[in-house]
Amino acid sequence: MNKMLLPILVVVGVSWMVNRAVVASVKSLLKPEKLLEPVQEIDNPDFIRVKDEFADWVERNGFEYDSVFLTNVVNVPKPIQGAAWWSARDATWALLYVTPNKKNIDFVTLYDDDIVITTASSKDAMMLPQPEKSLIQTFPGLSYKSLYAKHLEARKQVERYESVVLREERRDLMEELKHALKEHARFLMSLPLWQYRGVYWFFIRRNIKVNIPISLDD
Repeated sequence: MNKMLLPILVVVGVSWMVNRAVVASVKSLLKPEKLLEPVQEIDNPDFIRVKDEFADWVERNGFEYDSVFLTNVVNVPKPIQGAAWWSARDATWALLYVTPNKKNIDFVTLYDDDIVITTASSKDAMMLPQPEKSLIQTFPGLSYKSLYAKHLEARKQVERYESVVLREERRDLMEELKHALKEHARFLMSLPLWQYRGVYWFFIRRNIKVNIPISLDD
């Protein structure tokens, strides 16, 4: 009996911890001013190395350096170190996130009426459901060039089938991110039983949603 009970208790315990972490993370999005911290510089050799390597590609492809910032994530002991570049030609942000173990890239294009297209390099970007107007896709392992090509193709899809107005002007990145985080939290907390979906989102959703291009053909 005890041998049968132990695995059940382990599953229940892990599920409880994952759901608890997800609930805390979602609630933290309601106070983005505590999560996002703009800084003048990040004096970390590992971050500088990754930032310079990414900067070499984005700046050769029409992006201009904007800023560096820290993201204080719940249940993560050290802030995620970030940097941002803006392309006036494509009206698109290139965002770099660096942790001790990995780097993540997001290409983000904003339209009026809160429509956003994001192309990410990490499957973690797919963990949480998104509002209808937030269109996201992720392709782990691609080169910068291939990842950005996926982003531009998604833009063509959206602009072909939707009446969207591109935000061509460069707005304050921190304000844009704060607004997006709050809207995302409100959306997630509107979902039925959202407090108990963390296990599915973490173990299943973020793994089955990768490598699927944004498509409005259906």
